[in-house]
Amino acid sequence: MPYHENQNLRRWWVILLCTIPALLLICIAILFNNENSWLAIALVLAVIPCLAIILLQFNLSINEHGIEYSISMLFKIYKKVINWNDISSIKVRPLNKLAEFGGLGIRYNPSTKIWGVIFQGDNGIEITKINGEKIEISTMNGAAIESVIPTYFTNK
Repeated sequence: MPYHENQNLRRWWVILLCTIPALLLICIAILFNNENSWLAIALVLAVIPCLAIILLQFNLSINEHGIEYSISMLFKIYKKVINWNDISSIKVRPLNKLAEFGGLGIRYNPSTKIWGVIFQGDNGIEITKINGEKIEISTMNGAAIESVIPTYFTNK
């Protein structure tokens, strides 16, 4: 019973945070310079970050091989598989993205020494690897993950 989840950053407030500086950049280019080349540069600089956020996608899969996650836009940018044999403990817990990791994306919390792959959801999969490294992966459906994990992972 594999589990698969897709997440993204398409939230109204994320797009608003990206759009406001983009519009300001375009307005400044229009007001202070009448050359079309500056307007074109401002448009490109404004549109590219917005498109990147809209196209950015996070995929999470849990199957017999382990926990696989990837980040992609139009193609895979980053892919990682954590094999079940490399995991010493795993748990699903409530996640406070802002307080623990300072926001969304690939983050590091220096006080807890945990890497986070934080996108959507209020739950996190906290993975402790055999080598001691800890990783937190956000999930939208903690209950489903809690039911899937025992299928593939048994405490050693």
